[in-house]
Amino acid sequence: RSGWWRMKCTFISDELHLRTSQDPDRIWDVIKSVRFDFDDGFIHTIKATPDAPFPTDLNSGHWLPEKWHQRSRHAAALHDDLYRQGNTTRKYADQVFEAVQIFRKQNPRIAGMMYKWLRIGGWYSWNQHRKGQIRQ
Repeated sequence: RSGWWRMKCTFISDELHLRTSQDPDRIWDVIKSVRFDFDDGFIHTIKATPDAPFPTDLNSGHWLPEKWHQRSRHAAALHDDLYRQGNTTRKYADQVFEAVQIFRKQNPRIAGMMYKWLRIGGWYSWNQHRKGQIRQ
């Protein structure tokens, strides 16, 4: 993300299929797998079915204006999965969050602002995942 280069999301396989979770700590369940492709060759799939959903809080974005929240849902679910799995760096997961928002037609300034919020505050959630203190 340095200087002139910004990662780009090039493909999202489907809409985000959600249901309200029965678990109050989870808020939402993704119930259908979604694949994301990026211009640097990174491909990630959120693996989910109705019987084995992926839990997400969708960026705790309920406080965002609805237009912003709608355009950040895919990004938030993917970001949650990357934080949970820990198979990228935190910074890369945050860059993916920004790239998916822009792909979903979020204003780049809004996506950039949300990226900066993650860089400032995301360390706590990242560390909780690394310590196994967030339920999977």
